[in-house]
Amino acid sequence: MNGHTILLLQTAPQKSSCTYIEYPSTAEAIDGLCALFERRLKEMNPGVKNITYDISELYQFMESLPDLTALVLDESICAYVPFDRKRLKELAYQRLSKLAGVQ
Repeated sequence: MNGHTILLLQTAPQKSSCTYIEYPSTAEAIDGLCALFERRLKEMNPGVKNITYDISELYQFMESLPDLTALVLDESICAYVPFDRKRLKELAYQRLSKLAGVQ
């Protein structure tokens, strides 16, 4: 399943920080989530030019969000299927492994 994806997240304890971001696919949603994390790393380390991280740090970021869920379109049933934080971590691992050339 790699259809239209709505990423639902809460970035701070306040309910007013709840937001959503739409992506054409789950792969692009994972890329977007990584970009959010990378932006946060740059904000926390403004003097560092090349920021690197490993999957455990991305997982920590995902766990630090008060809420993180995705709704992924399953065209076979014409409905959105919820993906929880655990499933999003699995997708992040698969996506980053593919981008790194690890099979």
